[in-house]
Order: sequence, then structure tokens, then C-alpha cells
Amino acid sequence: MVKEVLRWRTLAVAPLGLPHEVTEDDWYEGMSISKVTICFPNVWHLNRDPDIYGENAAHFDPALHLDSNENNAPGPPDSKEGRVSYGF
Repeated sequence: MVKEVLRWRTLAVAPLGLPHEVTEDDWYEGMSISKVTICFPNVWHLNRDPDIYGENAAHFDPALHLDSNENNAPGPPDSKEGRVSYGF
């Protein structure tokens, strides 16, 4: 339930997350990002990605975080905590 509340209502806390500073020059999808650029992650959108959470990603559904045996399911791929609300 807690994981779903954090996913579904990130908007109430910090929809764009906390600002991060780029520590070295980087390229992302063909775009140059210079060192010391401040980036704001769109956490609201990341938590509603239909490729990860399905077609009903905008709806409250605690079952998204359960496996077929009703145990905690692993988080999205490439996610340390299993949710982006705490960082990435």
C-alpha cells in the first residue's frame, strides 16, 4: 500500500523531484548535457509510465507491487529501490 501511495501521489510531495547537478559532460538521446547543468527529474511521469505500470498506470492499484503469490514483486528494471520516488 505504501509503495503505491508513493507512486500514485508523488505530485503532492515533489512532482519534479529534487534537482540534480550533472557532474561531468554527458550525452542523452542525442542531446549534450554540460557539466554543472541542473536537471529536474519528472518523477510524476516516471511513476506513471505505462511501459512499466501498464495501461492503468494513472489509477490507484496496490496490486501492481505484488507478484502472482501476493508477495512483494521486484521493482522496475534498473531501479535500485524499486521505485523512483526515493531517487535513482
